[in-house]
Amino acid sequence: MERTDFKHIHLIATGGSIMHNLALALHDQGIKVTGSDDEIYEPAKSRLAAAGILPAEEVGSRKNWIVNLMP
Repeated sequence: MERTDFKHIHLIATGGSIMHNLALALHDQGIKVTGSDDEIYEPAKSRLAAAGILPAEEVGSRKNWIVNLMP
């Protein structure tokens, strides 16, 4: 499967130890990522913020984010 097969991926529980690393890896590949989580703790919070993909919007009790990560 080639990287170009995926243009957009939505992740849930993005603040988790595995999912935030997956979001960062997808970001590095130039894929558009959206996701949500109810809380994002360290170190995921600072790592996502450093990459510019920390959730920017809160909807109800969930933080939902949509960020165009295409370079």
